[in-house]
Amino acid sequence: MDITAFLAARLDEREQLARAVQHAVGDQFDALMGALGEAHEPGWRYGIVPLYLRSHDPARVLAEVKAKRKVVTEYATALRQPDAIFAGTERVTGFLLALEMACRALASPYADHPDYNPAWRVE
Repeated sequence: MDITAFLAARLDEREQLARAVQHAVGDQFDALMGALGEAHEPGWRYGIVPLYLRSHDPARVLAEVKAKRKVVTEYATALRQPDAIFAGTERVTGFLLALEMACRALASPYADHPDYNPAWRVE
């Protein structure tokens, strides 16, 4: 499995999970987070834990997936058609290396996944 297929599969998983949560709670995510805060001490509602949980709002996760997919798609396209980007210049190599590094960085949180290739590790 190459890195683009690996990342596409991980992004598919994130998207499916976000859509499942979106379906389960509808537009009540903020209300749910508020209710969760009310169930704890008063300061908890505005503390770091709710901020973290809000970063997993399905709409935000879907936006992040879309942005990451763009990087992965650009890299896959550049690998297939490098000259279509900068028509035979030295810039092709730099562009490919930058996209490869971006994809390797995007893959790094999944280092514990069985399909992760240690060669993708960012040094």
